[in-house]
Amino acid sequence: MFKLSGILKNHTSDVRGIASLHDEYIATASRDKTVCLWAKEGSSQFVINKVLIAHNGYVNSAVTNSHYIYYRIDYIITAGSDKIIYVWDIAEATSPAYTLAGHTDNVCALSSFKNGGLISGSWDKTARVWVGFKNQYILSGHSAAVWAVLELKDNSVLTGSADKTIKRWNDGKLTQTYVGHEDCVRALVLNSDNSFVSASNDGSIRVWGLNGDCLVEFFGHESFIYSLAYLPTGEIISSSEDRTVRVWKDGNNIQTIILPATSIWCVSTLSNGDITCGTSDGNAYIFTRNQDRIADKSTTDIFNNANSNFAESKKVKDSLNTDKLPGPERLLEPGTKDQQVIMIKDGVLVVAYQWDLTSNSWAKVGVVTDAIGQERKQLFEGKEYDYVFSVDLEDGMPIKKLPYNVTENPYDAAQKFINKYEISQTYLDEIVKFIISNSEGIQFDNKGSNSDPFTGNNRYIPGEEIKQLPAKENIEFNRIPNYILMIAGKPQAILKKVIEFNSILKSQEPEYALSDQQLDAMDSLVSILENPNDILKKKITGFPELRKTLFEWPLKYRFPSLDILRLVASQQLGFHLVKNEIFGDYGLDIFIENVAKLSEFNNEESSIPSDIQIRSTMIIRMLANLLTFDSGQKEVITSLEGFIALFQKIQSKKISTNLMIAISSFYINFVIAVRNFVSDSSKDKEAGSFTETVDIASALVFESISSWIFTLVKDKHALNLNEFEQIEKDTLTRLISIIGEFLLINKQRYSEFAKNRNVIEVVRQLSIATAIGELSKVSSKFK
Repeated sequence: MFKLSGILKNHTSDVRGIASLHDEYIATASRDKTVCLWAKEGSSQFVINKVLIAHNGYVNSAVTNSHYIYYRIDYIITAGSDKIIYVWDIAEATSPAYTLAGHTDNVCALSSFKNGGLISGSWDKTARVWVGFKNQYILSGHSAAVWAVLELKDNSVLTGSADKTIKRWNDGKLTQTYVGHEDCVRALVLNSDNSFVSASNDGSIRVWGLNGDCLVEFFGHESFIYSLAYLPTGEIISSSEDRTVRVWKDGNNIQTIILPATSIWCVSTLSNGDITCGTSDGNAYIFTRNQDRIADKSTTDIFNNANSNFAESKKVKDSLNTDKLPGPERLLEPGTKDQQVIMIKDGVLVVAYQWDLTSNSWAKVGVVTDAIGQERKQLFEGKEYDYVFSVDLEDGMPIKKLPYNVTENPYDAAQKFINKYEISQTYLDEIVKFIISNSEGIQFDNKGSNSDPFTGNNRYIPGEEIKQLPAKENIEFNRIPNYILMIAGKPQAILKKVIEFNSILKSQEPEYALSDQQLDAMDSLVSILENPNDILKKKITGFPELRKTLFEWPLKYRFPSLDILRLVASQQLGFHLVKNEIFGDYGLDIFIENVAKLSEFNNEESSIPSDIQIRSTMIIRMLANLLTFDSGQKEVITSLEGFIALFQKIQSKKISTNLMIAISSFYINFVIAVRNFVSDSSKDKEAGSFTETVDIASALVFESISSWIFTLVKDKHALNLNEFEQIEKDTLTRLISIIGEFLLINKQRYSEFAKNRNVIEVVRQLSIATAIGELSKVSSKFK
């Protein structure tokens, strides 16, 4: 196990970059604008040798490099927020030997080539390859900051970006893109001749084959992963925002090293097998497995005391069920393995301890506190925020990050979060409450604007006066940004339901049951839904079996198969299979009626039976997904006349929240599809008959939306949204935003529709009676 070897203490701010050279030197780069060069003294100690000063801003990265001409020249290369890369000759180091300029924003990543070359990554969205300290290539292709760079053994290079992708380049040309991470790619390291490792803000570490396959993915860190290193023994080292450096072997976390700092910005290895890291407390730390290099008792005590006195953040405490934590008596029991971490409740405090096998005792590593410190900004996607919350949306899914600044309107931050992760609009107020309650103690300026990005006007924040917008102010309508892809859910859990119903059928109606082979085929289909990247690599089976369950099974057992179909419909590459294997010769409207029987409810009743609502939800989610790509759009729009009346019939009843969200999401995707169709000049080449079909379908959808608005408001005593349930408010807001989109597509046509259906009057009254400015914006478009 790794033990503390030494502490390098000289910087006055975060150590953001660290590198070593031949076990003789360690270089540390800091936010204090300096680079410290540490030289080895004796067998294990490093002492300050030089302080390198040239940068005008934070120094973010450092690497070492050696050039061999007639003799070896050792260099330290540093880069920072001043956009400059400096090359220092270790032997001199009084001033930079070379200055490399070219990047137009913060240079945040460096990596050396084995031939003495260099690659740099920047917030300017590019990477640059330098040979002989001259710029050879500019690698442009990422849509966000380049956070990580790496040379492969075949001399190609990799770049990892805040756009979530990794790109491979050869001689300055893009040759491959690796997709899989769900957040910024922060680190890259070579693993073998044919594989490399990446780490991301999504909390995952992935091992990739050069051909693009993700060979393995593992989790363990509780926050952003900032840096990676690799040991010749085959172990991967990672550092994170969760106070830890972790050692991984074959995908298993074999050791966790806790440090007395929140952010472990960087990690590196020495050729003797030791590891080093730089932290937000301004120190660098060295850890070793060699008994001869373990720190003396005095240094170890300093480290342990710093850990013991370190306070964890509220984010950690909130994730614990403190009522079930053991008391101090737990410390009387030995640990089960070296480095094991436990939490105990000591009075009102929650305290973390780590088991030390060498001393056979528990070492205190910190107190979990009740407040998030505001002494330091947190980075998210290349920007600094007061808070970056970790939000667990669904069990088994990666943690989502919600950035927030205290000067920001919480509704604005919440809406951006909803848009980014395609979360239901119904969660807006819940997310806002979460932000406000977890950023307590911050006072908002009552003079500031509180613009809600979805509704476009002031939203109520407790303690703040709501201000009316000037009546004559010219405000632009907020466009609906993106399609809503309805893909939430666990395919294997859905399949379990199919298997459960199949077992029932085996005993009750065996002629309809699937055989074991047929279930295996369904399982193959579901496995592709769980790993969509495999769609091009595996033979797709399971469609005949899915079709059988949709057409032949009793209605009450069909809903999980409809849910699988909803997920299949989200895969554009599989649409031709859906059309041929599932829809067959049926039009979409006939298919819906045959498999779901949605019209079979009593029109005189005020509500719809729950089983029909469930099937309706599945079908409409499928239709919403089909609208997100061209071939699906054509299928839906061509058949819409046959099923839109069913929508109106369903909307006229009291229906579930999920069904309301599904229908309004369908309408959002429809209007975006029409908007894109109208704006795409290439579509002009298509036969005019489809344009006519789009116009007819648009009129029918506008009619259906109008009737739903009247249904939602007809029983209210006043057109004030305070009279409405939350889902009704959100649905009205969505519907009126969709009307706004129609007006921007063809103002004359849809203004006339709205006037003829008296929708304009409802919108105007709502805009007067409520604080939601989107209504007044749409209302103004009728003029």
